[in-house]
Amino acid sequence: MAEEKPPRILRIIARLNVGGPARHVILLTEKFREKGWASELAVGEVDSAEGSMEDLAVARGIEPVKFEKLGRDIHLFDDLPVIWKLYRLMRRFRPDIVHTHTAKAGAVGRAAAFLYRRGHWRGLWEPKSLRVYHTFHGHVLRGYFSGLKNSLFRRIEWALAHASTALITLSASLREELSELGVARPEKVVVIPLGIELEPFLDMAEGVPGTNPVRGELALSVDTPLVGIVGRLVPIKDHLLFFEAASRLVKEGAGTRSGAAHFLIVGDGEMRPELESRAGSLGIRERCHFIGWRSDLPDIYESLDLVALTSRNEGTPLCIIEGMAAARAIVAINVGGVGDLTGFSREAASSPPERGFRIGPVGAIIQPQDPAGFARAMAHLLDDPDALIRLGREGRDRVRRRYSIDRLVEDLESLYLKNR
Repeated sequence: MAEEKPPRILRIIARLNVGGPARHVILLTEKFREKGWASELAVGEVDSAEGSMEDLAVARGIEPVKFEKLGRDIHLFDDLPVIWKLYRLMRRFRPDIVHTHTAKAGAVGRAAAFLYRRGHWRGLWEPKSLRVYHTFHGHVLRGYFSGLKNSLFRRIEWALAHASTALITLSASLREELSELGVARPEKVVVIPLGIELEPFLDMAEGVPGTNPVRGELALSVDTPLVGIVGRLVPIKDHLLFFEAASRLVKEGAGTRSGAAHFLIVGDGEMRPELESRAGSLGIRERCHFIGWRSDLPDIYESLDLVALTSRNEGTPLCIIEGMAAARAIVAINVGGVGDLTGFSREAASSPPERGFRIGPVGAIIQPQDPAGFARAMAHLLDDPDALIRLGREGRDRVRRRYSIDRLVEDLESLYLKNR
């Protein structure tokens, strides 16, 4: 009996902008090629205002198939030609698996797969089984659009779920949220946690930062507390809340270690001018260091005392995984999969405490829209260096066990072959 050939997989994402999803698909395309699979990646164009990770793809030997109109925004008359072009790509590549990532790519990619799957109705080729998966790295069904658009997009996602072999989320909380939003039944959704290359962060020393290239660049002493926030400068990341909390921390913590804190803003985007202006109006501009996108992320995390996240909506934020791997304590808003990632039960994380934050295994968690609670959480942690070390060590141990790229590849391979 002839040995069965490895499956052919086409992975589709809207664009390779700087962020977790882009790095995720690049690594998966590379890793499945190493396993002998025919593994291809289709992408759209990166917006001019965004940082690009296309160089990482090239460095990994990946030349994605590009589609001009596959970007972020949904436009019916632009999207129909993209669906047709993806369908023609599938005709040429003949995938056994189509796996889409991010909302726009999930919509047009699964629509094209629906056409491809039924091509044999017209005698175009022999019938074959096609498995279709979509990963929700987060979602755009809450916090992005108006009520009417949200309702429409939920209906679209519900229809696309019926055309999918399975949906994938990065956390149990996100699976529950999608069920509550009416996207799919829980049994249709598989939880596969994120996985990344952890080694550059695991190799860093634990504890409060010492001499570091980034601190030298910023002219900050080893004694100056530094809080970092890593991500796109866009509304959904809610840097405005971060600056409001930072302002409260500086003013209310005068005379304490936390009151001397500086703030490192890593990333870029459409809101940068507004955010720089807001930091100035709050009187903390000289303490806020905007450094744009950086490739030296291990040095960035090594320079920090605390990693912050203020998003209004998240799946499993890559910056939190990287911060934990770097043995840094976390302070984060309780959204999406943040509670699962940081070791809080959903019930405990959702119950607002009197002081505005809860301390858990790897840091502090705060309810949305509470800059005062966020400021108190940062003060509590920065004023206790021993706690920073203890929480950072626990975060590293947690990440090491659960979020490696090898574990992710094994989980996905098992899912793909299970439905063969």
